[in-house]
Amino acid sequence: MSNNTVIDGEGLVLGRLSSMVAKRLLAGEHIDIVNAEKIVVSGQKQMIIKREKEFLNVGGFERGPVHYRQPHRMVRQTIRGMLPHRKAQGREAFRRLKVYTGVPEEFEAAEKETFEKIGGFDTVKNVLAEDYVIGQRMHKQGARVITSGHVINAVNHSRTLKQFLKRHARWGKLRWKLGVIGYVAEIISNAIFMACLSLVVLGPTPRSITLAAAVFFLKIMGDYALGKRIRSAHRCLHYCISPLKDIIIGFIWFVPFISRTVMWRRHKYKITKGSVLVPL
Repeated sequence: MSNNTVIDGEGLVLGRLSSMVAKRLLAGEHIDIVNAEKIVVSGQKQMIIKREKEFLNVGGFERGPVHYRQPHRMVRQTIRGMLPHRKAQGREAFRRLKVYTGVPEEFEAAEKETFEKIGGFDTVKNVLAEDYVIGQRMHKQGARVITSGHVINAVNHSRTLKQFLKRHARWGKLRWKLGVIGYVAEIISNAIFMACLSLVVLGPTPRSITLAAAVFFLKIMGDYALGKRIRSAHRCLHYCISPLKDIIIGFIWFVPFISRTVMWRRHKYKITKGSVLVPL
């Protein structure tokens, strides 16, 4: 029998399961997924069918992409898309994954990880910060929560300013409900915004201007050095205007004091303690 981690896919959401498995594979874990045919896809049924039909009209076996129809292959393909599969690290992680339709004999006696100890994914279906809450519950059960060493592309890449503002406003309300102390620490650690605030409060004195200029310079050079290290595709202009993002986020920090509601998947909710969503 395999010594790998065995995950029973029955009733689990494909997207959430895939992202969680991808992170654990990158952390070096060997994972076997059984009951792949019982994994569910969330969303509106008609929209999913329409999207899949459009995708099936693209490519084929001769010119790609390949459209898998077996459940275990579809699950593997989804997880592969969340790994840096074009790099050695991603390919090595993908080799540590095995997905099965049904439960093979070798896994019948194995202890399957179904998240029953923390109540399963159903207990966080109305939670906005579900990944954070799952991590906290797993930690209380004695399991280790490992941060992946793989660099993930920014979620704000290629988004409009309006989308950027909405996303960070929603994240601000979420983090406020997760912990007040941590949220207050965020604004204090925003050096760019605090430097600009000092210019407003103390006035444009030589000392405050020098301090703000030094903070801006260190921010730009720090982002540039980090970008070079991770081989980012950003241009020099992007690093020069990066302090502007911190200033905008600084103003967005005050949003939770004004509004406690969010629009999520075309519905309006009120965020309560623990980022639990209550329909309005």
